[in-house]
Amino acid sequence: MDEIWKPVVGYEGYYEVSSWGAVRSLDRRVELPYPRTIPGRMLKSRDSHGYMKVRLNTGVQRSFFVHRLVARAFLGEPLDGQEVCHNNGIKSDNRSENLRWGTRVENMADHLIHHGSYPGVAKGTHCSFGHPYKQIRTTGRNYCPECDKARQRSRYAARKATTTSVA
Repeated sequence: MDEIWKPVVGYEGYYEVSSWGAVRSLDRRVELPYPRTIPGRMLKSRDSHGYMKVRLNTGVQRSFFVHRLVARAFLGEPLDGQEVCHNNGIKSDNRSENLRWGTRVENMADHLIHHGSYPGVAKGTHCSFGHPYKQIRTTGRNYCPECDKARQRSRYAARKATTTSVA
């Protein structure tokens, strides 16, 4: 597949995004402090979670995830509540053919079931005390209701003991 360049939505004439997941600035003419042409260049950086980001500037500087720019240019605008899903689960693979719009639930299910990359998956099916996990919270941690109840009971007992010993 050949690389196709399209303007970044909202930054037409300043930036372009490619079907291979690259972002570049375009040549532009600046008059101050002296007339000159600033050559365009390729943009990229990575955030702490492994996603590719770029900073776009047309007077006000804003950061964007590359996968969102590619999806908006090649897949169109998302519906309410949709986010970009990577079909192969690789955060830095921003090719247009690897992206699709989906809900948060669909995206989490893909990571959990198909890619095995959801943070709590590697911990197994039981907590360290042998209780089975009942659900996975959206924080990415496995959740053991038995241990959670025991923690709450011990905290309550400790608070009660400190308040009764003071009186």
